[in-house]
Amino acid sequence: MAPVSIPNGAHANGNSTHKRPIRIAGASGGVYDRKRAIHDLARNEDVDVIDGDWMSECNMTLRGSDKRDRLANAAMKSGSTVAKGYEPYFLDELDYAMPWLAKNKVKLAVNAGASDVHGLTEEVKALMKKHGIEMKVGVVDGDDVTDAVLDLYKKGEPFYNLPANKAIQDWGYEPICAQCYLGGTGIAACFEAGADIVLCGRVADASVTVGAAMWWHGWKREDFQPLAGALMIGHIIECSTYATGGYYSGFKDLAGKDLDMG
Repeated sequence: MAPVSIPNGAHANGNSTHKRPIRIAGASGGVYDRKRAIHDLARNEDVDVIDGDWMSECNMTLRGSDKRDRLANAAMKSGSTVAKGYEPYFLDELDYAMPWLAKNKVKLAVNAGASDVHGLTEEVKALMKKHGIEMKVGVVDGDDVTDAVLDLYKKGEPFYNLPANKAIQDWGYEPICAQCYLGGTGIAACFEAGADIVLCGRVADASVTVGAAMWWHGWKREDFQPLAGALMIGHIIECSTYATGGYYSGFKDLAGKDLDMG
């Protein structure tokens, strides 16, 4: 029987759709995951969306500090990879993959924007120009609340540490940066508007998957049941890459035993 093409859209109950499941491939669970992962996945034309998580509490602080230093030192040498508030390693991965993303029309959603998603956007546009490729880029921002937090901090807001019940003024350190963990609705809106690549600051680990699924199936904020499923799948896609990739501690034991399964 020939396959039937069914348009996007939810059932009347809002909890499922007529469309086939979206095919999402996870490329990264950490900042130093496999460098050619996006490239290898983009060569598979059956993939609908590639997503990846580049953020951790560690490199959130590093990139926030980089951004602060860059703003404080406007004379910093142009082109330096130091003091850029996004993850430059992502650009190395994207460089190889971009021609395949364009050829196979595979979409991409990542949170490698860290503390400077607009700076990353300009670099991605430069890569497009380098490859002679035209693709639409969507940006999800609003996660950086550093200015608001610093303003409240100066006014004496305690920002109690929950486990220790200790005010931030008693920690003995000055705040460097502050970010909110955003969800997937902004990502869905970017894809709905025609974006091929969606760049985000600090969205939650699973949000890139949730956002892609919301766009694909037309889910809304109140579609709690399917969104809960997407949240779980998003964590599996991201954290399985995290645990077996860049953050796997037993990599020395695998030398000569690994197999590229395509």
